Amino acid sequence: MKKSNILFFVISFLFSIIVNGSSSTLTSFDKRLYNLEKSGISDLKFTAKVSGLTKKVQEQIPTAKIKEVYFEVYTIPKYKKFYVEVIGLPPSFDKQKQYLEGLIKPYLEYVSPSPFLEKLDGYEIVEKSEGDALKVVAEDKSYKKAITKIEFLFSDGELLNITSQSSQGKTSVDYRFQELSGANNQLILKKVTQELQAAGVQKSSLTLLEYEKVEGFTLPSSIEVTESQKIATGNEKEDNQVINSELRVNFSNYKVNQGEAVKYLAKRKD
Repeated sequence: MKKSNILFFVISFLFSIIVNGSSSTLTSFDKRLYNLEKSGISDLKFTAKVSGLTKKVQEQIPTAKIKEVYFEVYTIPKYKKFYVEVIGLPPSFDKQKQYLEGLIKPYLEYVSPSPFLEKLDGYEIVEKSEGDALKVVAEDKSYKKAITKIEFLFSDGELLNITSQSSQGKTSVDYRFQELSGANNQLILKKVTQELQAAGVQKSSLTLLEYEKVEGFTLPSSIEVTESQKIATGNEKEDNQVINSELRVNFSNYKVNQGEAVKYLAKRKD
């Protein structure tokens, strides 16, 4: 949720339109993305649990009295920020809590996706047609950003792929969306396939999302991530190291527009 760095293709296009800092295609697509604020949610609290997390924490801190470790999450969508409380760790484990907050936050982006165009501030944007498809190319001509080039591939107005390129490597991300019935053609994300190529590392991942209805609102119920990583050993006589992993995040206990986030923020000291 937010992270994707990407594969560059040299292609001949029929025409190109330069739009400094804007894209009508991205603007139209962003309007169709289903998120909390547009759906009418102004205050939200929910629980997020990561499969196997409690066991891993117990192994890392064997001397501590660890209960079930999970997250309580609060958000006021118009502020575009999630606030996370780590539950199950003793009060003194602040560094461990910060680490765990960083672990869950990328998956919170799936709860309420940010508009793509918001992430392109400072890029020069070009729209290019290629047959029935259309590409939106964003480039950092100042060469000051970590990601120097991003390409969005659209077909029939729907985003299919994002490729990006940075000093760390190249990434290609495929997206599959599903249209919500009775929601003004709003789209929810169902599947993400990512391929990363970096120095000595090849990484691929598959993310699947499931949803549920909560008080009439569509919200994620689970995220499943399957990942495979191949690391070059640098030795021709040795096979590359392959690491496979799986992760599941379950979302539950949604409290919609009940003022829980407002009350939580009122109690925070920072």
